[in-house]
Amino acid sequence: MESLKKIINNIQVWDGWLNSYKKFVPMFIKEASTGQAWDKWDKEAFFEYFEKSNGQCVSSLKQGYFTKSERDEIKKNWDTIAPHIERIAKSQDVPLFVEYELLKKEIRKYTNQDRRAATYRMIAGLQPNLLCTIVKEEDLRNLYHSLIKEDDNKLPRYQYNWFKDSVEICNLFKTSSGSANPIDLITLPWQVKEYLENEHEIKAIPASKSMILKETLNLLKYKKQIILQGPPGTGKTRLAKMIAQDILLDEMPPFTLTKEIIKNYMVPGLKFPSAKDRIEYEVEKVGSSGISIIASSKNSYVPLYNEIITAYNDQVWDKEGAITKGNDSYSAAIAKYIYIKQQEDRTKIEDSPQFRLIQFHPSYTYEDFVRGIVAETKGERIEYKNVNKILGKFADEAFNNLELSKTDNSKVQKSLWVDSNFEDFKEEIRIHVENQPITLSNNITVFDVEPNCFRYAKDWSVPSRINFKDFKILLAAVLNGTLQIDDNRIPKELSVHAHYRFTYYLALLRLFFEKHNFNQTQDKQPLKNYVLIIDEINRANLSSVLGELIYALEYRGDKVESMYEVENENSLVLPSNLYIIGTMNTADRSVGHIDYAVRRRFAFVDILPEKLEDTDEMIFFPDLFKQVAELFIKNHDEYLGDKSLPLIRADYLSPEFEAKDVWLGHSYFIQKKVKGTGELVPKDFGIRVKYEIIPILREYVKDGVLNEKAIAKIDEIEKAHSV
Repeated sequence: MESLKKIINNIQVWDGWLNSYKKFVPMFIKEASTGQAWDKWDKEAFFEYFEKSNGQCVSSLKQGYFTKSERDEIKKNWDTIAPHIERIAKSQDVPLFVEYELLKKEIRKYTNQDRRAATYRMIAGLQPNLLCTIVKEEDLRNLYHSLIKEDDNKLPRYQYNWFKDSVEICNLFKTSSGSANPIDLITLPWQVKEYLENEHEIKAIPASKSMILKETLNLLKYKKQIILQGPPGTGKTRLAKMIAQDILLDEMPPFTLTKEIIKNYMVPGLKFPSAKDRIEYEVEKVGSSGISIIASSKNSYVPLYNEIITAYNDQVWDKEGAITKGNDSYSAAIAKYIYIKQQEDRTKIEDSPQFRLIQFHPSYTYEDFVRGIVAETKGERIEYKNVNKILGKFADEAFNNLELSKTDNSKVQKSLWVDSNFEDFKEEIRIHVENQPITLSNNITVFDVEPNCFRYAKDWSVPSRINFKDFKILLAAVLNGTLQIDDNRIPKELSVHAHYRFTYYLALLRLFFEKHNFNQTQDKQPLKNYVLIIDEINRANLSSVLGELIYALEYRGDKVESMYEVENENSLVLPSNLYIIGTMNTADRSVGHIDYAVRRRFAFVDILPEKLEDTDEMIFFPDLFKQVAELFIKNHDEYLGDKSLPLIRADYLSPEFEAKDVWLGHSYFIQKKVKGTGELVPKDFGIRVKYEIIPILREYVKDGVLNEKAIAKIDEIEKAHSV
């Protein structure tokens, strides 16, 4: 096995991570050393140190973060935490093991689970000379066991204490590298870990997908709406889904395993692997106290529900020596299976009510996207009504969640209850009056339900009405205690219309509350994020489709007036917890451009072609990728080695076009493998060349993107890769 020094010398340092670390960590140390309140810190430094929920500079590879609610709770109690981080920040050369444990214990008071990786990240960011940047215990342990096999790596035994083991790893890298500045080494532990896990394959990622994802995610959190733009085949929609997944998981409440959830997963006949993946178990029976499983030996075992929950919470399958008793291995196997399945379920964003994906087209309008008119059949007549469409509905859902997440949300709860129950009540009245009128007083009855009112007194020369808008105001007044339905009056300040018709309004109010009871709940809802992906966003006329929402994009939380009134409300709000991601094919010249008013509201991110590596899921064709790339750029090799370099236009490319807008993306050069079977799709990659790559290149010539000199080159590519 190679020496650590040789491995380090062969590794190309991830400059993006290193530069971010060098920028922020000195700021962390400076601010923490003051012992001041969190809101007195430099805002940029505190956001990076504590509030950032993805891509943080100390360990940017998703090794664990606090949830939003946990961050809020920790900030409330910062005065108990600040003294610990102050002492740690002031000790740059001596590890403070007791202080580490005290801080860890203090933070645990304010978290739903033991967020060890997030806690270790806070501490590692204050002592760059002493602690390494692998903050997840499992990853550090794997690196430790790999390195201890080296003859020249004199490491003591692994102590199962992250603080002590992290110090030992950090010392080893300082000794092996010979570097005078420990900060220069911060990426190396993780990079060496990947090197050893990937059969000694060195991967330089100066502008990797993970860095693009990190930067774009942070931009979206700041701007609220972005557009991923680039030529065809660069994975814009896939990246949009990855960003959406991170945004949704960021605010997702912690998962709590219960007896009922275990029952839902453990159906009889289910087969699942042991905790170490060595043998297979089968669920025999779901009992009242535990799960009966059969091992390969045909013996039955019954791990209890409380044992399974404990194994899940402690993640015992990842801890050496944690499985000691007989039933431990069975409860660990069930817990691990549920953990993996639950992680998969949480990342299926397509099934989430907080996620929407739509695709624009040239005929898309405001009435399709925001608000419009629909026709509904009501008995023998057709009724036209204004309704919220995709964005209108989604924005309402996000806004309601935002309001219900606040501590005092009783007003919002009542408003939502009125809206929901009034719709049910209208339908109940409509069905009833089709068969028999509803009596309000003597021979005065409700005989019809119109778009905006209940119609009563059919025999009068002009039948009167109970307005929906006024009726809902009175419903809210009853809930708030400002109106009693047993009174024989309605104050004029509540509704002038109802004041002069109090007998009929009160009669219908009494009927409403006979059928609908309001129960106030005390708990606030957890705040959730909502993500809307608009694929091919530039194919519609954005100014026309968005209408007045162009203003709302910039001023989140402010009301804007819509041309359509829905449920007696003209205004619309785009809340702060609604994120919009658009994708745009820059090679598509058949659609209109995005005007400056709209463009100013979005941040635009270039997604360009990149060379990929073969994985278990796909094969990449780098030679063909390069051949096609050279139709657009001259400096293929140089650019892929350093993405900061400008693209040099190839002689085949028309001067009217930019290479970054039309260069064919990497997804054209992928042959996928079917999971489980390894079958290749397409079976013969020549099919993709003949029917996907060559046609678009010839279309480029026809449209003037590529000049006629490219024809011979295209013919050469087609011949070399023919089916």
